[in-house]
Amino acid sequence: MTFSKRKNALVSHNDKHRWQRCSFFCRKIVLAYYVGDLKPDDEDPGEAEARALNYESRNDYLEALFKGEKQEINERFKNAARRLFAQVGLNFDRSSPSALFKSFVRLLDELPQQWMNWLKSNLQEECRSAPIGTGSNTPLEFFLSAAGDHLLRSARVSRDDKAFA
Repeated sequence: MTFSKRKNALVSHNDKHRWQRCSFFCRKIVLAYYVGDLKPDDEDPGEAEARALNYESRNDYLEALFKGEKQEINERFKNAARRLFAQVGLNFDRSSPSALFKSFVRLLDELPQQWMNWLKSNLQEECRSAPIGTGSNTPLEFFLSAAGDHLLRSARVSRDDKAFA
């Protein structure tokens, strides 16, 4: 493999990880707010995210993560996604990936300012390589710019993609 091909593979690998880190925070806050009943006086959406996944508490969710209950957690994420998209009249299992993505982005954009600020702060902290502060005024704009090529391929994303699995 030539240096150029290795460099391109590394860039693609880094973009994929950047996308995963950024989408993690977006998914967390959207599920916490719309499905987990995130309250304005909550300091962190972790407890509401656990509720969205039908765990009794954040500790129960963390315990499942530490035990490596990946299949169970993935199923809970899919069920939470079904409840999320049902709120906007979409069937998670039958709607097109592009319709789901557009709806998700709209929900993200409609978050209260407090949770948009939380999201922006976490994206800045965890997604350092992404272009924050370069004209991006909202976490949504940042999320979309950080998505890069993945956004362009969003119509080809399956329901089993790691965005909700």
